[in-house]
Amino acid sequence: MTQKSEVKGIGKKTGLFIIICLAVVLAAVGCGEGSGPAGEMDAEVGVSAAAALTEARIEGVVGSMEVMAVVDEVLSGDWDEMVDVLTTFEEASIPLVAWYALPNGSYYTVDEGKTSANLADRAYFPRVLAGEIVVGDLVVSKSTGRKVMVAVVPVKDGGDVTGVLGVSVYLDELSRSIVEDMGLPGDMVLYAVNGEGEVALHSDADMLMEDSSALGVKSEHAVSQASSFLGWTFTLDFTD
Repeated sequence: MTQKSEVKGIGKKTGLFIIICLAVVLAAVGCGEGSGPAGEMDAEVGVSAAAALTEARIEGVVGSMEVMAVVDEVLSGDWDEMVDVLTTFEEASIPLVAWYALPNGSYYTVDEGKTSANLADRAYFPRVLAGEIVVGDLVVSKSTGRKVMVAVVPVKDGGDVTGVLGVSVYLDELSRSIVEDMGLPGDMVLYAVNGEGEVALHSDADMLMEDSSALGVKSEHAVSQASSFLGWTFTLDFTD
């Protein structure tokens, strides 16, 4: 059986694979429940838990996107064919916008359909057109104006990239959900900084996408841990 026929076989079983996608996403969403109040753990344990919880949620989303990228509806490149698949995914996932872009940068979102904006100037776009999965870039969404983390997966026909499947994860809602599931007490602050020195996650949503210099000096009790998957460094610190 050729690779192309295998892909078509997967496409005809979209319902089954969407169930698998959603199971992956929902498992990631629920993995933080019952983690216990951060006040009952030391900072080293807490920051490890925060990084693991964030990674699990984003990995669940990306894994589901990889499955969706090989179903017939998405492979068709026809928005009307794929919109139901992306809508189901978006509604069951963590707070995000699901979208599909053509190689020229024009794109559709579940909420708006065809947008008037173009993604060709985004730093991640040439990389995904080259066949790379890109996770963790921080941008202000062109469709919503909100601060988001982008994850993108190439859609391929054989060896050619024919489209881009993407999500824009709301940073404020991601931060809030991690803090709530961690049960952080009022005297602790959690944040993550990307490789460019931008604040990617923070207990205080006003700090998101600020330069890391605005964070001030860490206390002597602060503990940090890097995430190779996201390219972020997580820190758990104490307020004065």
